[in-house]
Amino acid sequence: MKKLIFILVMLINSVAALAQQVSAGAAFMTYKGDLNPSRSNNPFSWKPAYSFALEKRILNEKADISLGIVSGIIMYAEQSININRNFKTNILQPEISFRYILANEKLNARPYLGAGVAYTLYKTYYDLADENSNLYFYWSDGSIRDREELPGNTIEAKTLYQDYKYETFSGNEGGALLFPLTAGALLRTGNKTEINMYFRYCLSTTDQLDSYVITSKKDRLYLVGASFIFRFDKKSYLYEENKNYRNVNHKAISSEDADKDGVIDFDDACPNTPNGVKVDIKGCPVDSDTDGIPDYLDEEPNTTQGIKVDAKGRTLNEDVILIKNLLYNDKHSEAVAHYKKIESTLSESYKKELRQLLNMD
Repeated sequence: MKKLIFILVMLINSVAALAQQVSAGAAFMTYKGDLNPSRSNNPFSWKPAYSFALEKRILNEKADISLGIVSGIIMYAEQSININRNFKTNILQPEISFRYILANEKLNARPYLGAGVAYTLYKTYYDLADENSNLYFYWSDGSIRDREELPGNTIEAKTLYQDYKYETFSGNEGGALLFPLTAGALLRTGNKTEINMYFRYCLSTTDQLDSYVITSKKDRLYLVGASFIFRFDKKSYLYEENKNYRNVNHKAISSEDADKDGVIDFDDACPNTPNGVKVDIKGCPVDSDTDGIPDYLDEEPNTTQGIKVDAKGRTLNEDVILIKNLLYNDKHSEAVAHYKKIESTLSESYKKELRQLLNMD
């Protein structure tokens, strides 16, 4: 035992010198063995366990190797008219494990598969007596009494209740190799933190975890749990990607107003407004008549609501459209004639534009 502890301490010291991250967590653990042949038939057989590990990323961030320890209990109570057996086994399990990550480091949820080797130290207790040291005697009527079921004891026998204290050492104590197989997912919660969700199956090399040897099959352990991972080195991909921005004055950037319109760039929906143009609270040029053309470009700033306008904010004019269509079809003389006919109805802006198109200036 002392030799095992010495080896474990040496391993922890060597891994700690190389470790990049630490994890701690909790799980529910049960077993499948002689008293519990089906791990799922009794949900109350799942008991708490706790884990701690030092880990190092390898293979270009695609895998982890870790040195850890799991502490917990397995227990089971078998009660029937003919058979009443129970046990609680304390488990202390140092282990070395390998985890291969099946997804890219940049993803926030990454599944993985893992395997390892562990050495479990176990010590088993029975619950054979109550808190007053009265031994349990199981009677055929289903009750627990303080003496054997004999004709002369019917009147004097006192009823007891199992207290599940597991006060009696069974004499079963030892250690054995286990081989954990794990499937889980790493959920990123920050630049240096992750949550590890997992299911683990452990095949043992002993049939003594429950202290009962009824079949030739070895006992097995099952764990469902989660652990919190903190990475204390500074070589994560987010750190590397952001290293070019560490000396940037983010406060100055957040208050910058490049177009000098009074609205900071972070809130500016129109960041390139010409100098001197009046803007709204979003930093966009004011459009008083809401025709889609800002006032500083609008040649008709008071267009009636709902009227269609052109790119200069002018009300669309069917005569102007007709003249432009005639010019497009090389009917210059007809276009000039129509212009002279409707010239008095046109705005100065349209007059200037059409006279240039018709070469009348």
